[in-house]
Amino acid sequence: MRDCFTWHRPHPVTLVWLSAAFFATAGNMALWKSLWSIVEIHGFRSALFIGSLPLLLFCLFNLLLTPVGMLPLLRKPLLALLLIVSSAASYFMLHYGVLIDRSMVQNVLETNQAEMASYFSLPLVLSVLLLGVLPSCILLLMRTGNHGRPLRSSLVWLANVLATMMVLVTIALGFYKDYSSLLRNNRYLREQVLPLNIVRHTYGHLGSSHRARLQPLRTLADDAVRAQGPRPRLVILVVGETARSRNFQLNGYDRPTNPMLSRKDNVISFQSVSSCGTATAISLPCMFSSMPRTRFDAERAASQENVLDILRKTGVDVVWRDNNNGGCKGVCARVPTDYMGQLKVDSLCTNDDGTCLDEILLHGLSSRIEAMQGDGLVVLHPLGSHGPTYFQRYPADARVFSPTCDSNQIQKCSNEALVNTYDNTLVYTDRMLGSAIDLLQSYSDDRDVALIYVSDHGESLGEHGLYLHGTPYLIAPQEQTQVPMIMWFSAQFASHAGLDPGCLRRDAATRVFSHDNLFHSLLGLFQVSTTEYHAGLDVFAGCRGPSAGSGPRAIACPAARGTSAPGSDGCQTATDETVEVLQFGRTLGSGIAAEHDPRERDFLGVRRKSQAGAVDRLQNQPGPPQAPAG
Repeated sequence: MRDCFTWHRPHPVTLVWLSAAFFATAGNMALWKSLWSIVEIHGFRSALFIGSLPLLLFCLFNLLLTPVGMLPLLRKPLLALLLIVSSAASYFMLHYGVLIDRSMVQNVLETNQAEMASYFSLPLVLSVLLLGVLPSCILLLMRTGNHGRPLRSSLVWLANVLATMMVLVTIALGFYKDYSSLLRNNRYLREQVLPLNIVRHTYGHLGSSHRARLQPLRTLADDAVRAQGPRPRLVILVVGETARSRNFQLNGYDRPTNPMLSRKDNVISFQSVSSCGTATAISLPCMFSSMPRTRFDAERAASQENVLDILRKTGVDVVWRDNNNGGCKGVCARVPTDYMGQLKVDSLCTNDDGTCLDEILLHGLSSRIEAMQGDGLVVLHPLGSHGPTYFQRYPADARVFSPTCDSNQIQKCSNEALVNTYDNTLVYTDRMLGSAIDLLQSYSDDRDVALIYVSDHGESLGEHGLYLHGTPYLIAPQEQTQVPMIMWFSAQFASHAGLDPGCLRRDAATRVFSHDNLFHSLLGLFQVSTTEYHAGLDVFAGCRGPSAGSGPRAIACPAARGTSAPGSDGCQTATDETVEVLQFGRTLGSGIAAEHDPRERDFLGVRRKSQAGAVDRLQNQPGPPQAPAG
């Protein structure tokens, strides 16, 4: 009798078919939403093409999940895990318009409890229960069997694969041009295919992280030498979070989001600055590394010194203070670090998610500064405007704009309320920056003081149906890639560094900059001479006058990368009184070289250090060819 009931147990391949059918339909609603808006029905052939889409997806998922289905003890847990994780991903893709790429997976894996709590909501729970837990329970309760015949079971698996491949070949023969055009013109679709995108990018990230841990630390700029100024220099670098340039009053925004900075003297706001990435996990390591965005390698950056290491080895006292959920992404691994959330200051750490207001970064900072010997760099890493809980990023007295969106369900708020809440976070950031400048001014009698603020990336607030950030850079809107960069220098700092504030203001208003400039600008600001320094990427190099002395030594290279060592073919050193010839091979997303795009020529060209006659002197020297015009 028992054998009769056992005979009715389906083969394990049934679990694969059910999972594949689910992912081909309800499990990929975000993908189907995109396909429905792209594919048009204008005849019998186009109708057949649309009808082939679910069949194609079923076959692909069938092939991909078959190896999982062949694991006797692991198939049900693994399939259940894929269903639950995919259901959560589907929620964020549908409601926020995010795509699951490598950087997004990295963000998820590196998040902490506080950040996870900020996304927690009833709709998210219901989505996971309906699209993840319920199908998983059905799979786990299903009883399957191989009927005690290994050969027969193997033949079933083989027949499944062969039949699936035959169907795929048939579809490819009939609609190859249609699918080729669809994927070529809409490459982002591959980042919407659940769970393929999750598995692929998780494997890639974990593999890259493992390889990075096995590599020895690569040193940079062992030849670095720092010139001593007449007084110790103190620079506060604020690495902002999720601030977008277009909402800054200093950049022409029609709302008072910078009430304090707009009233302070010597504040310079850069109008056109692009980020290295659209997420902290990419932008933060990239902006402190020597690699430009187009050649940034996260694995290499994780096993290589950055600009903070170079400054430290020249004697600069470096301190990192962190109030960001995501941490410093390895940038501060080798410098003294204060984790401000651990202080639990009652008046500043009152949020339900355990986070603190950013003014905690200034708590006890005076003691830190007074303990510094000689030149010092303090890096502040705030929470800034990190969403979706924007309303928790500022205190009640910074609530300038109302009504506000006091919920993490930002997609359900009106655009007015959402923008008001976001702008309030900028008002609070402005207050924190103003307080930091006031603190610096209290040390101006003994030190040359300066402040630099630059955000890691921007934010989408519903434009084009996108929220938050993390969109792949190739298709990311400007709201996510254009970031504010603000600088303030005391009069003594500018004088002793030979900086022309008027020149900086003109450059800030007319030139194009990016995160690529930070590495070299910090070296130039502290007058560090090294072969890793390129004056053409130093924001200050073109506005440094003769009073600055010889300044840091630069590299003049004809090669596109400009990274050859001194003494090598076509590479020579130059001082600030010369003109650097630096061809920075910055390639645009369209594949057009930057030197052919008028908006990007400033990244390449010839930077004037003092006078036009320096051009002729450099060109008459052997080695470097004449610089390109523009």
